[in-house]
Amino acid sequence: MTDLAALARRVEELEKQQAETVEERDQYKALYQEMLQRCAKLERGIVSQPKSERVAGGETVMSEAMLELRVPDPHRGLRRHR
Repeated sequence: MTDLAALARRVEELEKQQAETVEERDQYKALYQEMLQRCAKLERGIVSQPKSERVAGGETVMSEAMLELRVPDPHRGLRRHR
């Protein structure tokens, strides 16, 4: 009778371990699927990051072209000599 009780306890332990393992597997599967989606977005270049630099407060950022209009490049128009 004790052998049968011991086997029943062992079966219960194994079933519990299996349930825990299945739960962990499902969690890892969900993480894996999320990782695949993120990789696909990276491959397509659709990363959810800001396209431009954020500026604090009400500051204005001038583009390089606008800066060139206001401050002319002193080297512009000079030819390079070899």
